[in-house]
Amino acid sequence: MGMKDSVCSDTLIVSETSNDLLQMISSMIDPTVYGRQIIVTNAAEARRLLSSNSYALVLINAPLPDESGIELSLFAAEKDALGVILMVMEDSFDEVSYAVGAYGIFTLAKPIHPVFMQQALRLIDSFRMRLLRAESEKEKLRTKLEEIRHVDRAKCALIEYTHMTEAQAHRYIEKQAMDRRLPRRVVADEILKIYEA
Repeated sequence: MGMKDSVCSDTLIVSETSNDLLQMISSMIDPTVYGRQIIVTNAAEARRLLSSNSYALVLINAPLPDESGIELSLFAAEKDALGVILMVMEDSFDEVSYAVGAYGIFTLAKPIHPVFMQQALRLIDSFRMRLLRAESEKEKLRTKLEEIRHVDRAKCALIEYTHMTEAQAHRYIEKQAMDRRLPRRVVADEILKIYEA
């Protein structure tokens, strides 16, 4: 499954209580990059939101009142959140980081120094930009493949119904596209309407 939405622009923060950490996090998140901040206090509510929306960033301040937060971070990563940061107590950092790192989840040990949070946000943003570029390239390739399929079908129709050779059919489509200043896909679709109707 690809990203639900190539412009995922909100941040979901999951934290049991309003505290200094939450205030620090909120102040560091750039709304021009990560949009609105939606704050919920438990994993159940976060799951409900993640099931129906895409987020550019999900921050989880573990533990949560209804679970450890690890399961939620995995759920968020599976639901196509572009960046997931899981904040855990220092004594469980190594174990948790090892468990979730393979899923692209960034783990921070509490107490968190503002510099580390800033670095994490920059890394997530770099990853997010790379992912969006890759998604854009994938979409271009998908469009190109779709055009090739249509052109090939149109060539087959010309070969079958007008007895052109493959080279003649290819030249015909190319010339029509060039003379009429149309994409090859449009010319191919016109041919298919005539011969596959």
